[in-house]
Amino acid sequence: MVFKATNIIAKALKEAGLKCDVRENDEYSFVETGFSGENCTFKMCFFSADDDNDVKVLTNEFAKYPEDKLEEGYIIMNELSRKYRYLKFTLDKDDGAVNAQYDFPVALPEEVLGKVAIEFAIRFSKIIDDAYPQIMRSIWQ
Repeated sequence: MVFKATNIIAKALKEAGLKCDVRENDEYSFVETGFSGENCTFKMCFFSADDDNDVKVLTNEFAKYPEDKLEEGYIIMNELSRKYRYLKFTLDKDDGAVNAQYDFPVALPEEVLGKVAIEFAIRFSKIIDDAYPQIMRSIWQ
């Protein structure tokens, strides 16, 4: 089932000139869009699991730490999460995947949901592009 917030966000992204795809499974629906910055390219997904406009934004794996660099990776993720208070940077201990996520305020009104999604997509993409060199330096060193 495609939830209401998914359709609202997809419409707003398309109206802003961003290409996106709507997908669904048994538990949630989501809008996927891609971004290319000066430093990296990544996908961003807006997930919705109900009709209350409860939305979570999550990147795909945009960097990956090798096993021997995980400890350094955790330090960098904490530093980035403190620096960019809107995003939570995460590092998967099983495969070293770096992601970032954000939860929208609960139950945003429909009339502002699309605008918030656009604003956040822009802010999110700038933050990821800005943080990417620091992440990659810690992986390469």
